[in-house]
Amino acid sequence: MSTVTIEMVDEVRNRTDADYKLAKEALEICNGDVLEAVIYIESLKSTGEKQRSEFISRGTDLIEKLRELVSKGV
Repeated sequence: MSTVTIEMVDEVRNRTDADYKLAKEALEICNGDVLEAVIYIESLKSTGEKQRSEFISRGTDLIEKLRELVSKGV
């Protein structure tokens, strides 16, 4: 395992806007490889965005169904 330095953590933070904890954890998971840590964090962000988008879509569908029921008086 590679030693994670504060400079490496700062580099990952500057490139990803991650907090110190996430940047350090990503570097540890990626064995100190800054580029891999950046890619790892970006993949987490894209997964979160996808989940949020799906959640919003399902919520919108539910609201439409509720509106239909209310308009029918059910």
